[in-house]
Amino acid sequence: MAHKLDSLAAQRVLAGHSITTLAKKAAVSDFTIERLENGDSIEPHISQRIVDALGISLATCGKRDV
Repeated sequence: MAHKLDSLAAQRVLAGHSITTLAKKAAVSDFTIERLENGDSIEPHISQRIVDALGISLATCGKRDV
């Protein structure tokens, strides 16, 4: 089941990251971060890497299963 991260952009900005810095820290592409911030879904292991890079939980980022 894929995840959507509803508040990713807000959490990214609060953490002081640009799309590029978060992508590098999470070992994903800028395009992946952009897609998520635009409402696309992603595989759970990728969403976990992103929230780990932000230092937050999936719940904090508004994770929804889709």
